[in-house]
Amino acid sequence: MVQVGQTTLDGRNTILLGIEKIIELNWQNETNLQALIFHEIGHIWHKTYGILYPKTRSKGEDSLVQLYQEGIAMVCEQILCQNNNYYHQNQNDWLAWCRSNIAEIKQEYLKRIDNNMSTQDFFGDWCNYKKQSDVGYYLGCEFIKYLQQQYSLVDIANLNINQLYQHFKTFTLQT
Repeated sequence: MVQVGQTTLDGRNTILLGIEKIIELNWQNETNLQALIFHEIGHIWHKTYGILYPKTRSKGEDSLVQLYQEGIAMVCEQILCQNNNYYHQNQNDWLAWCRSNIAEIKQEYLKRIDNNMSTQDFFGDWCNYKKQSDVGYYLGCEFIKYLQQQYSLVDIANLNINQLYQHFKTFTLQT
């Protein structure tokens, strides 16, 4: 993902864009920039209406929180893009690869959570899982969509770490 973030300046939520990274990834067209901003608005929405940083006790739980945060931001991005299948990462059959490997991706992520192993290779254009970058954004989005079958987005934004873990385990068992 682009080095972007939301932070607080003068007491207000603010989105920061890494222009060098946007140029490097060739995301300077209107569609990609809009999606990127929508994604960061999703983080601000989560911070405003929910618990952006649930309390964690381990590296594994930190990985689950990252998946949760990025999943909510991706769902918000798709809502604002008005396309529930939109992923700006979808180049060179990325989405098809993610869909066809979802069971393995779920299992691997859960294994890493349970064993307090790094999940960094699931996030970031400079990292990759099985030669695919940003797989965690897809997995997170699918996890949040799974939760939406039972909860409103506001309720999802307020889940605690224990609830997230139990739901992720159940989600992982579904094919």
